[in-house]
Amino acid sequence: MRKTHHSLHGLLRQSLLRSVVCMILPVCLLAGLLVVLTQRYGADIALTTRASEVRTVLVQDLPDEVWNVVSGRISFEDGRQRMLIDSALHELNDMLDSAGEDEAQYLNAALRAIRTIDSYVDQLETQMDAGAAVSRNESLYREIHSVGHLAGSMLDRYIENEIARMGRFNARIQHGLGAAALALIVLVGVMVWLTIRASDNLDIKVQIQNHFADDSKLLCIFLSKVSTVRFYDVK
Repeated sequence: MRKTHHSLHGLLRQSLLRSVVCMILPVCLLAGLLVVLTQRYGADIALTTRASEVRTVLVQDLPDEVWNVVSGRISFEDGRQRMLIDSALHELNDMLDSAGEDEAQYLNAALRAIRTIDSYVDQLETQMDAGAAVSRNESLYREIHSVGHLAGSMLDRYIENEIARMGRFNARIQHGLGAAALALIVLVGVMVWLTIRASDNLDIKVQIQNHFADDSKLLCIFLSKVSTVRFYDVK
């Protein structure tokens, strides 16, 4: 009886362990997949947001700051044009490190445009220190404004390319989630099958124990692994 008790206990423990594993495994797999996909998607959105912010600096903030200097509203030393240029260069160089080949061509074009603007700002400082005519300073402002919009158009192309890449990635996400759902269904089916099988084995052992308890003159013989049982009278 002690051996039968230990055997029943082992079957119960195995059945419980299988059920727990089959429940936890798909949850862990889905959670890991969602974390990876969320991080990847968040990184793409962050790059698009940074490109949009740099575009605003080049198309609007920097030309406005240069115009304030040229129009005499603020002095060259008090202007933020150097800070805006350095910030844009830093952002684009950082984005370039993680950009693909298609995205890199637009970022490199924007970087060349910013360096051209930087040279125009140097020239503007020289002209203003020399007391050049306002018309010459305004001419430089128009050049800076034009090149800034050119850099902005390159960043527009970059953002469009990133959005298209995110669309393709979203399609892969849907396929991945479909495969994960199919795997989950298979795992649940395996769990149900293992539970039913363990339940059948447990019922047979309980029946055998009851027969021995009711009639000690019965002899139990297992005929196969399918748990076919026959009882014979022992005389």
